[in-house]
Amino acid sequence: MESPFILLVSGPAGAGKSTVASSWAASRPRPTMHIALDDMGRLQKSGRANPEDGWNDECQWQYDLAQEACAGLARLYLSRGFSCAIDHPVFPDWEAASYADWANALAGLPHFMVILLPSLERCLERNALRTGVSLLRRETVEMIHPMLTPWREQTEFPVIDNTDMTVDQTVAAIDRELEA
Repeated sequence: MESPFILLVSGPAGAGKSTVASSWAASRPRPTMHIALDDMGRLQKSGRANPEDGWNDECQWQYDLAQEACAGLARLYLSRGFSCAIDHPVFPDWEAASYADWANALAGLPHFMVILLPSLERCLERNALRTGVSLLRRETVEMIHPMLTPWREQTEFPVIDNTDMTVDQTVAAIDRELEA
């Protein structure tokens, strides 16, 4: 059985991060948690700073707190033998939500990041199927997607174009990357 570790699943809005991370976690041979940073915002019942209304100091503070909570939860579960899948966009060139922050939050913990990067059209289609607070404005998806495409130019983390992949195919692609 594999040793416990954290899989950080990144990608733009509508990439399928939550669906894939949940499915990947369910397929593991050991107990595995799925932790979505967005769930921290959904747990907050008042005073939530909505990033769609513009990123500001309050958004950054709430984001940092949610990231710390996710990393702390992963640290706790890892210490008890669980693996974890954390999903949230990690931006290559935006310090406010960068991998450096995740690396710091997960310091000392075994982790691996993978980026899901389907086409903008597929992200827009998937977003349109969402409801409630998960549904983002079209403009938001159109703004976020190009901010994550620079991941294609780097070699540190695997990038999976899951435009035409099913969830199971995407999970299998992640597993291949983990075995490589």
